[in-house]
Amino acid sequence: MTAVPASSTALEPTRLRDQWRAAAAAIVLFLVAAALARGGLLTSLHPGDVGHYETFGRRVREGLFPYGAGFYFEYPPFALPVFVLPELISPAHYLLIFKLLMVLCSIGTILATTATLARLRVPEAKTLPLLAVVALSPLLLGSTYLNRYDPWAVLLTSLALLAFVSERARTGAALLALAFAAKTYPAAIVPVAAIWIFRTEGKRRLVEAAAVFAGTSLLVFGPFAVRAFGGLGNSYYTQAKRSLQIESTGASVLLVADKLGLYSIHWFRGMSVDLAGRLADVVGTLTSLVQIAAILAVAWIYWKSGRRDPESFLVASAAAVFAFVAFNKVFSQQFAVWLVPFAPLVYGSIVAWTAFLVAGILLLTNVDTVWGDWGLRNVDWTIWIVALRNVAVVAMLVLLARELWSRRLGV
Repeated sequence: MTAVPASSTALEPTRLRDQWRAAAAAIVLFLVAAALARGGLLTSLHPGDVGHYETFGRRVREGLFPYGAGFYFEYPPFALPVFVLPELISPAHYLLIFKLLMVLCSIGTILATTATLARLRVPEAKTLPLLAVVALSPLLLGSTYLNRYDPWAVLLTSLALLAFVSERARTGAALLALAFAAKTYPAAIVPVAAIWIFRTEGKRRLVEAAAVFAGTSLLVFGPFAVRAFGGLGNSYYTQAKRSLQIESTGASVLLVADKLGLYSIHWFRGMSVDLAGRLADVVGTLTSLVQIAAILAVAWIYWKSGRRDPESFLVASAAAVFAFVAFNKVFSQQFAVWLVPFAPLVYGSIVAWTAFLVAGILLLTNVDTVWGDWGLRNVDWTIWIVALRNVAVVAMLVLLARELWSRRLGV
């Protein structure tokens, strides 16, 4: 296939500079939100998983090898930089330094998103309103935002998307591989990215990008696979075999059924709070299969659309990530962070709906964070909050898929 330049991605030298005021305002707004948020910069309360990360950072500083003997490590290897760095800087101030790192990652995401909007030729006057959900996300989501490492993976993913729409396929592939090595969800974007590269830069560049993705992954995973293959494999195996987590979409169906007197749930403490029983296991397996099918369906719709414009690529990327989240058998609260940068990037006829639904997902997850821990186990009113949150994620996926289908050439 002959590569055809996507002229809509061409960026005048002054366009990005014209966006600086909106980006600066969004960063200031984000800093205020990060300071005032529950579990934010001004408090050491609600530290979430940071104590867990600190343990890993300390083990590395003491010379233990991740995934090796006596060091079970449940995260992908490129999570290590943000776990270890605060420990190296000042162990006594680990929590604050970790939060500041997440703030820096989020500022980077705002800048990457602004640059992407500039490539979409979004008018400067609309940039700040589009960035509002990103800027306010610490307030909307609450303590989860700065006390999980997900902003690190979101930054890498946002940079990868910027590289792709800038027609820098090899750079995008390297960044997407790093994002995947930090958190698994960016793998959902891979089929869409492959179609984008093939259409805009041709088959040869696609092969090169695939080689870069594989090579970058090998560089990150290789040392751990060589030295602790069993430990690395076991880390992924234990994640794959997890039971149906109580906040997932599938679990919401069973919780609502319990509330209506149609089923009785049984929960247990596994890697998270999970549902036990044959039906829960069946639902978990089915949702995992639906997740894979939904991601492939998004790629198929994008392929059938015939589109080579960056707007459609970003819609397809967003749909793939929403599919990953919607039908995962685990829906931890921090997964909502992954959705944040897509609020402004789905620019077009559904951008207002996207911003509204993403903001609603963050707020509902915040309620779940505060009241849902025992509430879900006791099948109280919080099941409706989490169920509504999950419905919103599925609705967003349907909306994105419909938007992508409507963009088919010749329609």
